[in-house]
Amino acid sequence: MWTDWRAGRPARIYAYDLNTRKEMRIATGAYDYAMPDISGTRIVWCDMRSQSAAGLDIMSFDISTGRESSVCTAGGDQWYPAISGSFAVWSDWRNGGDPNQDIYGMDLATSIPVQVCTATLRQEAPAVDGDVVVWQDGRKNTDSDIWGYRRSTGTVFPVCTATGHQFSPDVSGDIVVWQDYRNGKDQIYGRNLTTGMELTICTNGVYSQSPAVSGNVVVWVDKRNGNWDIYGYDLKGKAEFPICTDWGWQSSPAISGSTVVWQDYRNGNDDIYGATLPWAVAAKPKITKLSPASGRRRSVVTITGAAFGAGRGGSFVRFGAKRCTKYLSWSATRIKCRVPAKAAFGRAKVTVTTATGVSNHKYYRVKR
Repeated sequence: MWTDWRAGRPARIYAYDLNTRKEMRIATGAYDYAMPDISGTRIVWCDMRSQSAAGLDIMSFDISTGRESSVCTAGGDQWYPAISGSFAVWSDWRNGGDPNQDIYGMDLATSIPVQVCTATLRQEAPAVDGDVVVWQDGRKNTDSDIWGYRRSTGTVFPVCTATGHQFSPDVSGDIVVWQDYRNGKDQIYGRNLTTGMELTICTNGVYSQSPAVSGNVVVWVDKRNGNWDIYGYDLKGKAEFPICTDWGWQSSPAISGSTVVWQDYRNGNDDIYGATLPWAVAAKPKITKLSPASGRRRSVVTITGAAFGAGRGGSFVRFGAKRCTKYLSWSATRIKCRVPAKAAFGRAKVTVTTATGVSNHKYYRVKR
C-alpha cells in the first residue's frame, strides 16, 4: 500500500494483494492523500480534502467492507497515522500547532478516542503494535528522544533518552527500533521493552536510516555502498545481511513477517519493489492466559499471548469444535471475543489459528 502519482495530482492511495496479485485503488478522489498505513484489512491515511478549512485529517478504509470513514477531523492538522488491528494513532496539531504537536489515537472498532501524549513541544511520527505506541519526542527542546505508551495501563514511559537525536521509531511486540545520532552519524539502535536491554543494530554504515521491525527482523536504508540500499538484521541470529543493493536508490522500507517492501528508483522513477526472506519464518501464535477462565456462552473472553498478528484478517479463535464469530478487538498480543453461542458445555480447548499456524491451547469452562 502506497501513495501513487501515476496520474499526477491528486496523489492517490493504491494497494496490492500479494496472495491474489491484484492491485487495488483505495482512495481516488479529487484531493491529495498521503502517509498511508495498513493493518489487516484496515488502511489509514492523511487526507487533504478539508485542508483549506480545518486542516489535514485522518481517514480510514476497510478493504473487507469497502467502507470509508473519518477517524479524526479535529481542528489543526493531523498526520503521520499508524494502525495496529483496529487502533490508529497520529500526530496532532489541535492544541496550538507547531511546535506543539501531540499524539492522539482511536479504536476504530468502538470509535473511542484516546489522548496518548500531550507533553510540551513536539511529539510526532508515532508507530503502534498491539499494546504499545512509540513516537519521536521533543519535550527537552534540545535533542529528540523516543517515548512510549502502553494502552492496557495508560502509562507513558521513556524508551531512549540518550545524547543526540533519536527519531523515526518503529515497534513490533516488545522490540522498539529507531534512528540514532548519538555518535554523530545516523545509526540504528533498539530496545527490548521486556528485558530493558538496549540493542545495537547497525553502527558501521555511513548513513543508516528509516528502520522498521517485524518479529526478529529489522530493516533499514543504508548508504555504505555510495547509494541508498536496503539492509536487514536478524535479532535472534545477530547477523546483518543485504536485502537489495541494486542500482539506483532504495528507500522507505517496511516489513511484515518475511515480506519486505520499499520505494525503488532503479527505473528512473519511484516504484514499489519487494523481497521475501525465506528464513524469516514468523512465529506461531502463543496463548499465555484466558481472562476469565470460565463463563457462559456469548460471554466476553480476553486472550493474552503473542504473535496473534496486528489484525485478524483470516485468523480465528476456536473453542473446542466451534469457531468464534464475534470479535471485539484483535492485536498481536491480545484478542477480545465472545464464546460461541453453540460451544459445548464443559471444558473446551481454546486455540488461535493464524497464517503461521495453530497456537497451544488453554482450557475454558463453558457454564450452563
